Amino acid sequence: MYELDILIKRIIKDRLAELNTTMQCTVTNLSPLSVRPIPVKNYVTGAVEYPEIGSVKKLKEWGLNSAGAVVEIEIPLQVGNTVLVAFGKDNLSDAIILGVVDS
Repeated sequence: MYELDILIKRIIKDRLAELNTTMQCTVTNLSPLSVRPIPVKNYVTGAVEYPEIGSVKKLKEWGLNSAGAVVEIEIPLQVGNTVLVAFGKDNLSDAIILGVVDS
């Protein structure tokens, strides 16, 4: 019975490794905007890198100009920037960049 407990815990751990909602990524291309997740998937059998994610969207950011009007702020991205990216629970293709972590 002890080995069955270990097996079940490993299966659960592997499934939980797939459920990401935010993750740090590196910008790999600007047009089309694409990123590669920095962490790796850790399975019992070993670590596996995430694939590159293409056609990523960027969250619009807003601020106030000197006249007090609301304006869109454009934060420039460069290849190699570390960004925080949000995903749906089951699909990495709906990724959206929330902001730059490190440039």
